[in-house]
Amino acid sequence: MSGPDCEPGKKINTKEINATDDDGLMLGADGDKLGFCGETPIDKPEVTGSTGDNEALASLLTALQSLGLITDSTT
Repeated sequence: MSGPDCEPGKKINTKEINATDDDGLMLGADGDKLGFCGETPIDKPEVTGSTGDNEALASLLTALQSLGLITDSTT
């Protein structure tokens, strides 16, 4: 998605942004909703279904979960 809400360098209205001890960055707190590029903030989505033998999909799901963007409950 692109548009005025996704302009590089645009300032954001922050509720909570924390830098962690290991120089990481956490946006919001546990249970907060999040939306990107002007989308309505939502709870963390859960991806479901079977990945079968699709290694690329499994890798994507692992990466998204590692970022805290999804909860991977696939089989």
